[in-house]
Amino acid sequence: MSEKARPGFFPQPVPPMVRLYHPVSTDTHISTDPLHTFPDRRTSNMAAKFCLGLIVALSLISIISSMQMAGGAININPDRADVMNAANFAMQEFNQNSKSVFLFKLLKVLSAQSQVVEGINYFLDVEIGRTQCRKGSPSNAQSCNSEVAQISVCKFQVWDIPWLNKKTLVSYSCKSQ
Repeated sequence: MSEKARPGFFPQPVPPMVRLYHPVSTDTHISTDPLHTFPDRRTSNMAAKFCLGLIVALSLISIISSMQMAGGAININPDRADVMNAANFAMQEFNQNSKSVFLFKLLKVLSAQSQVVEGINYFLDVEIGRTQCRKGSPSNAQSCNSEVAQISVCKFQVWDIPWLNKKTLVSYSCKSQ
């Protein structure tokens, strides 16, 4: 089949290239279009938006990473009232369960963590002291003014279920200093 007989083939001369762009203007006319007068502004606006987006994303990542996992233990202020209540409860239970003939008293809450479970778990590091007061004496350990004979650091775990008005000393361990 010859070239002339092929359908759709037009053996016409190829027209010269058509310009698809506008030539750069040489006139001194100043445009009022801000993007036309400053061609780099569009690029700088995109860069500014990108930087702003990056800052927001990094801020969110920072906030999320500083948050504790749901259900995880978080550090709390040892001077909070609920922490002191848990520590005092732990001391009462410790004194009832200890084999010592002397009472122990809470000297200081060193650190505290809380964990929301079915209630609240308190993880306490406390400093306690053995007093000169004997168990069964009319005074309690906190009001015992005698000199502290022995100091220990203890770890207490207290489980508090406030809506049932129930506290439990789950575990404890102590080391003498």
